[in-house]
Parts: sequence; C-alpha cells; structure tokens
Amino acid sequence: MWTLWNFLVLLTIVVSLVTGQNGIPTSEESIDDLVSAGVSENAATGIVKFDRKLQEPFEMEKENPVEAKKLEQVLHKEFTEYIESLSEDDQAEYQKYIKSQHMLRFLGILVIFGLLHAANIHISGKIECSKTLFSFLVAVKEFDWHFGNDRLYTSKPYDSLYPHHYSAYAEVNDVDELENDKYEIFVSFWHTCSRDDKWKYYENRVGYVKQQGEYYLQHNVNLTNAEGELSWRDWEDWVTSNGFRSF
Repeated sequence: MWTLWNFLVLLTIVVSLVTGQNGIPTSEESIDDLVSAGVSENAATGIVKFDRKLQEPFEMEKENPVEAKKLEQVLHKEFTEYIESLSEDDQAEYQKYIKSQHMLRFLGILVIFGLLHAANIHISGKIECSKTLFSFLVAVKEFDWHFGNDRLYTSKPYDSLYPHHYSAYAEVNDVDELENDKYEIFVSFWHTCSRDDKWKYYENRVGYVKQQGEYYLQHNVNLTNAEGELSWRDWEDWVTSNGFRSF
C-alpha cells in the first residue's frame, strides 16, 4: 500500500519536473551510491538509466518546447510505473534515499510563491577543433563558498561534425539569505579533439550569475591544444562514477 510518504515522494517528482529538476539522482550520483543506500543493483541501474532519459526533454526544450513537454510527460509516467514495479524493499530504500539526500526537492513547491532563489542558465557556443569529426560531452558546474563545487548538468556524448557547436541548460536552486550572492559558472569538456583520438579534459570559466534570473551565456572554446589528457582507465572511472553505463 502506498502511504502518505509515498504520495509526497511522487508529488515531489512531479513538482521537480515542472521546475526543471528530474527528482531522481543526478548524473553525479552513481549506481554505487544507490546500492550503498540499500537499493538493489538492478533497481539502481534502472533508476540511473531513467536519469539519462529524463535529460532529453530539457535538451530539446529550446528548439521544440511542445515535443519536449510531451516527451517529459511520457518519461515521467514511465518512471512512475518503474518505481511502482520495484520490490517493496527497493521502494522503501529508494524513498529513504530521496528523503535523506534531496530534502530540498520539497522546497521546489515554494518556487511558486517566490520563496526560493533560482537562476536558469543557458550556455551555448562554438567549438574550434582542427579535426572534422570528434566526440565530446559537456558539463556545467557552479562554485560558491557556501555550497562548494557542484556539477549542475552533464550531457550525453556527442559525435560532432563541422560546424561544431554545443548548448547546455542548468539551474542553480539554493536557499540563501544573501541577496547579492553570486555563483561562478564553469563549463567542462571531455573530448577527442587530439591527433591520437585520446579523451582529453578541458575546463574554462564562463562568468558569474546571481541567485535569480534567466541567463543566456555565449562561450566559445578552442579544444585543439586543450590540455588535461585522460587515460582510458581515468575515462572509464569518470563515466562509471557519474552514472553512465552501457545498457
């Protein structure tokens, strides 16, 4: 039987989707985190898989908002059905995980009343690379002295053809009493823009945003000589730790 707590968890997911948050672990929260919290590995794998799928509507929202909304509703229904299909133990442990790790999700309801500060960040730009074809993924991170360094968004890997470009959407959603608090925004790239096709890492600061507002940031990058080469093992470790798996 679904209790009031179950209902509140699902309500939180609905509100989170409306306010631009998935309501489930982000890409940073790996399968191991869920397993450590008591969720079975099979259930954890499915939840993280849905995390990747639930990013799709946000990626297509700017170009096709109507279809993005339809896809969001379909994925939300599928995710709800998936949670309900889990064993009672997995449901209970997952709900405990949500409660302990994401209590701020409940505060999403307060956005309606303007009690929660939020900054919506849209970053896009051109990628300069000496190669015609290469692969990359992009992440958006914020840093502030109160909350530390947090990854807000990580894209799926892309195969890029000329002209190279990228776009990313992220949200800073924190409660803070400081009206003038600013967040330092970085973009990070994992890419194969190198002669030997090895994955390399490059990060650059885009600028600052405040707690509230809609920000459209343009940031061009040149990856041709970007340093920070990753070994294949480092790449596998990063992919695994951020919830990316081959299904």
